[in-house]
Amino acid sequence: MTNIPLLLLLLAHLCGDYLFQSKRLAQRKCENWRAFGLHAGVYAFCMAAVLLVPVEWLWKAGVFLVLALGHAGIDAVKVMICRNQRGRISPKRELFLYITDQLLHLLFLLAAGWLLAARVPPEAAADSAVFAFLERPLPYDLLLIVLVALACWQPAAILVKKVLATLRPAGTQPQRTEGAGYLIGVLERGLVAFLILAGQLGAVGFVVAAKSLARFKQLEDKDFAENYLVGTMLSFLFAMVCAGLAGGCLR
Repeated sequence: MTNIPLLLLLLAHLCGDYLFQSKRLAQRKCENWRAFGLHAGVYAFCMAAVLLVPVEWLWKAGVFLVLALGHAGIDAVKVMICRNQRGRISPKRELFLYITDQLLHLLFLLAAGWLLAARVPPEAAADSAVFAFLERPLPYDLLLIVLVALACWQPAAILVKKVLATLRPAGTQPQRTEGAGYLIGVLERGLVAFLILAGQLGAVGFVVAAKSLARFKQLEDKDFAENYLVGTMLSFLFAMVCAGLAGGCLR
């Protein structure tokens, strides 16, 4: 049975923690509690917006409080750790904190999603008041594709950036990742995920070839080539895992 509540919760998490959280807000919430409260409020709003699945209000209220307060609590611990380190967190520790933070959020979401799915009547499993104005069930396949697209966007970009930071020699400045380079990474993950879901595995090689051709001259630099390969392989792995999980859910 499709788990619409879990999909909605995951989408709400990606919107609240990434799409509606600017880079400036992400930095400021570690410096003052007002910005932290703003982020917590936006995240809670995203959760409230999707918790309109056909479940008893008491269950929805309980799940909302657990997810909203749980997210705020996890982020608060992370903020306090960052403040105690006073901005001197090593790249490896920062990567560990980021992965741990997201895994804890994911555990909360998985538990809430399965709990809600168990309370949703089978005949209403594909309906939600969120899309009641459309007078038709939620498009499960479309939601899944949107979820993959959002996951391959900012979450993957941040993960790749933090991994590459751990490989950078101490005292060196990070490479610029905004602009065209950032967009290329987003597009390559999106294309790889789309091609895998479409069953066109052979076409993935063209994405690799096109990206390598654009960086051909720079690949003569050993340090650049190693970072390039790590970033590309990690980026592709993320897209493949997302597409593989989505493909399994679509079968």
